[in-house]
Amino acid sequence: MSTTRREVPVTSIYAKAVFTGNVSGDVTTITSVTFTQNEDDWLLGVKKEDMPSVMIIDGKQYRWTVHSYFTLNTIVAQGTWVKKATLNIGTKLTIRKPFFKIVYGQNPTQEGTEMTFSFYDLGSFVPYGFDPGASEFEIDGKTAVPINIENADEDSLFSVKLSSDATYRFKWAIGSKSYTLDKKTSGATRINTSYTIPKSWNEEIKNSTAGSCILSVQVLFGSQVYQSRETAVRATVPDDCVPVINSISIADTKGRVPAAWGMFVEHNSNIAITAANITKSYGADIVSVNMELNDRTYYGTPSALPQSYTLEDYGIMDVTVKIRDTRGRTAEKTAKVTVVEYNPPTIQVDSMRCGQDGTLENEGVYFLATTDSTYSTCNGKNKATLQMQYKLSSQGVYTSAVKELPIGEATTVCGGDLNTEFSYDVRYVLKDTFNTVTVIDFVSTAVYAMHFLHGGRGVAFGSKATVENAVDFTFDAIFRHGVKFIKSDGSEVTMQQILNKLGL
Repeated sequence: MSTTRREVPVTSIYAKAVFTGNVSGDVTTITSVTFTQNEDDWLLGVKKEDMPSVMIIDGKQYRWTVHSYFTLNTIVAQGTWVKKATLNIGTKLTIRKPFFKIVYGQNPTQEGTEMTFSFYDLGSFVPYGFDPGASEFEIDGKTAVPINIENADEDSLFSVKLSSDATYRFKWAIGSKSYTLDKKTSGATRINTSYTIPKSWNEEIKNSTAGSCILSVQVLFGSQVYQSRETAVRATVPDDCVPVINSISIADTKGRVPAAWGMFVEHNSNIAITAANITKSYGADIVSVNMELNDRTYYGTPSALPQSYTLEDYGIMDVTVKIRDTRGRTAEKTAKVTVVEYNPPTIQVDSMRCGQDGTLENEGVYFLATTDSTYSTCNGKNKATLQMQYKLSSQGVYTSAVKELPIGEATTVCGGDLNTEFSYDVRYVLKDTFNTVTVIDFVSTAVYAMHFLHGGRGVAFGSKATVENAVDFTFDAIFRHGVKFIKSDGSEVTMQQILNKLGL
């Protein structure tokens, strides 16, 4: 620790206050403050009444003690002036700051001049000595971003002088990421620094392809900042910072096709993204996960992945998944999916009375079930069954045992207990994994061109009469002339009038 002298003007440019003391780290010790006149300006003189009464140091007032005063005496040789005034600070004044404010002048409490004082060489650091070195850079992990400071040229209008006592703290910052570097001048008039910003700092620019990097310099004495300068330069996210689709899981979520089949089936499956393994690019969140299928786009997000409608086509299809992040950067992945053809089952039936050997008989007690059924096998995974039951037409419930019939074109002798006096309803049920087709046919009574109901009033054409007070047509009815209906009030209405009313 060495004793240092610093001079500041007090009443004019011809009078000074000389501070003696030292500074170490953040602690300043002042041992004396003495008032003196410039030796070169002795002819001007300073009178006692020119002396200031107080000086304010770090906000506290201290009085001057005048030991002698000055009179104008042009005869006395230069440098022989008697001049002395000391500041009443005691043996020493300790201020726990490396620099502080003092106010001086003829009346410092009212019209004083304020300045920053330190035993350190404070130097001067203005914007013109701060050179960021670049206006834009790419955060590629390879580019060094410079910050330079320097003294101004001697002929500069600006006072810029780097301090040999100061520590210059250089800082590069993007968002919450920062790096600092401390430097001293070591007698140089310029300090050049640079820092290669890691590519990981792109995490601080999540929602755009460019942001701001704050370049700053602080001038420190001890641990206190005396001056600081900063500027913002444009920092861009490299083009190769894009999200990556590592894998996509696709499944049928309709729940109609058994999982064990391991296939997509036309009219029964959909295609849904059930999981997406995505690597984000340096913190940029994924905002959309879309799926393109058969020229249609299905939209989704990471929390609500997209799924298609029920598939209405079959064959090999391209499924393309596209993602986009908060920077607007995209990635995509395409896979091929096979959709198996499927058509609902169909059946055509005919039920006719027959004998035991299947020969058609008008009064047979058997009936011949002629069936033609089709269904889609779905590569052998789909199974179908065709079942038949019959009952008297007059009954509401099918009571006969269920009979299994072959799939495809087939004829099967059924029954054996049919009464020729009655007609029967026959129900055929064709069922596969996805659909059930039901067809109701009937077996008529024994065939008659015309038959009158025994013991009652009723007539049937094409079968035996079984219904009272009714005309039962088993044959198709063809009317070549007009048909009239007599209403309950006795009025007539023709079939043609009814058809006209219906617009037929």
